[in-house]
Order: sequence, then structure tokens, then C-alpha cells
Amino acid sequence: MPKIADFGLSRIFCNELARITRNPYGTLGYQPPEYIDKGEMSGMFDIFSLGVVIIKIVSGPRGYPKCLDMSSDEFNDQVQRDWRNRLEATCTGTLLEAYCHQVETCAQIALNCVETDSQKRPDIMKITEKLNELEFDTGKVVNTNLLRHTMDI
Repeated sequence: MPKIADFGLSRIFCNELARITRNPYGTLGYQPPEYIDKGEMSGMFDIFSLGVVIIKIVSGPRGYPKCLDMSSDEFNDQVQRDWRNRLEATCTGTLLEAYCHQVETCAQIALNCVETDSQKRPDIMKITEKLNELEFDTGKVVNTNLLRHTMDI
């Protein structure tokens, strides 16, 4: 179960770009390294937490700590294999590939969000843009497959 109640913690500090705090905020496991190490809180705190949530969605509840012990390629390969095996039971062809592409992109977004260097994390606009593109592209594939299916009937 994602701890989404922690989102928005960075807004506590209004328009400040970053702030050092000694007060404990957030749920363990969803806090970025700069906060754990130095007490630094910025807008990237929420991006890191979002990355953890996405990782847990695509790889299961124990996915976040496990992904730290492998390269991003290894993590992506494992997530892809797991999802492909699940999806093959319900779809094939272009639809299967579209869904696998969705999973791969979400996993990559998540890994970018949990970058150790907060300056390398994407901003929410880039994340939203990428997810919207993904939804649009997958929607085209789904609609094409639905149209083919209805024509076959």
C-alpha cells in the first residue's frame, strides 16, 4: 500500500527552493537520501517519494529496496519479464508489446525519480508529459485492436 499521505511535504516550506530541517517528516523508505543525510527538504522530496510508489507498483511491495541492489538495466529486465509473463495470459501481439512498453517506461520514470542526486530527478511536468504520451500511444493500439476485433465479428 503506497503511503501517498506523505506527498506534498515539500510544500510546507512554501516558495523556498530548499530548506534544512531537523524535524522528522515523511515515512521511512519514501524519504530521499538528501533528507536522510542532511535534513534537506525540497520539491524533489516528493519526486523521490513518487518514484518509490511507482517502483512498488511495477515490481511489488519489496521492489524498492531490491532495485537498489541491481543496475537499472537489471531492474528493468526483471520487471519486464515479470509483467510479460503476466500479460501473455491475457493479450498478444501489438497489445502485449504496448503494455510491456508502458511497464518499461513507468519503471524508467521511477528509477529517474529515485536518483541519488536530486538535481538529476525529473520535474513533475516531465513526468506528467511522459505518462500522457504513453497513455495516448497505448490508447491508439487498444482502439486499433478493438476495431479489428469488431470487424472480425
